Amino acid sequence: MEVKFYGKIKADELIMVAGLPGMGYVAKQAVDYLIEEAKASLIGEVTSPHLYPSLVVFNDGVMESFLDKKFYRFYLAHAEEKDILLFTGDAQPSSAEGQRMLADKVAEASAELGVKKLFTMAAYPVPRHVEEPKIYAVATHSSLLEELVSKGVSVMPGRSSISGM
Repeated sequence: MEVKFYGKIKADELIMVAGLPGMGYVAKQAVDYLIEEAKASLIGEVTSPHLYPSLVVFNDGVMESFLDKKFYRFYLAHAEEKDILLFTGDAQPSSAEGQRMLADKVAEASAELGVKKLFTMAAYPVPRHVEEPKIYAVATHSSLLEELVSKGVSVMPGRSSISGM
């Protein structure tokens, strides 16, 4: 598995937001929206023959080739206060081992670029439709969770778990 950046990355106060397809494609769509709105530039990719998803994609009934496809991509957006490294892809690796390998490689590459905070997104199932969706947070450190709460984000209630990427 290899992370390839297409040139020297120049960024200040770099944070990262990552989202891959999952339940409802919520995280993927959110990152794609950020890429489009911020006019982010494609700056790199993760390549590995072991990361191809266990699916076949068709376009108007004709199978698309995976040979030249960049499944996992990095983008860079320049914002007023901080630059944002965005990471997304077209599918999650089909095994837990592949997911772990990809997560480790992306975290390692982002740390080498100077990322200090990495935010990931995922859908959270609710038992029924809600008029006003909420954003819930979990964190690796209580100080980060407190920072998110101070910005109006709710803590994920009770005991919960996250699977996949």
